[in-house]
Amino acid sequence: MRAALIILLLLGSAALPAGDTYTWTDENNERHWSDTPHPGAQKVELIPQNVVRMPPPPRSTSPPPPLASARPAYAGCAIAQPTTDQVFFDIQSLTISVRVEPALHAGDSVAASMDGTAIPSSGPAAMEFTVTPIYRGTHTAAAVIRDSSGRTLCTAQSVTFHVRQHAIGNRPRVTPH
Repeated sequence: MRAALIILLLLGSAALPAGDTYTWTDENNERHWSDTPHPGAQKVELIPQNVVRMPPPPRSTSPPPPLASARPAYAGCAIAQPTTDQVFFDIQSLTISVRVEPALHAGDSVAASMDGTAIPSSGPAAMEFTVTPIYRGTHTAAAVIRDSSGRTLCTAQSVTFHVRQHAIGNRPRVTPH
């Protein structure tokens, strides 16, 4: 308890403002410092040394980047082709088309997938994606719009479609007469 009181008094005294400081030079040309005036002493103004002045931040000459909220949000995005439960017969490839409202903003891109696998695009503003070869069965197409940082801006409702291919074993046999 006594040690805590001593520490508290020492810390409190450090927070008190310092008194006046005086300096003078004696007959032996030695400099002296004191907190009490002395004959021939001069009062010294001390500048606090624990003040840190930070330089101002650099000024940018380029305009700030536009905020994502400054441009209008997408009203919607959808898979235009194929349509839900559409059936395709004997096809070798399929084109998945995506519709975006309003038009795709600069820097944004559409990513499409079929059955959970990404479909390569033909360019950054591609709205159509071709799947080759396309196998028979039921498939699901999906699409999203992303900004340049990869953030998803719009997600199209997935579409399920069907592909029917004739099998060689099911073709009618041609017999010569």
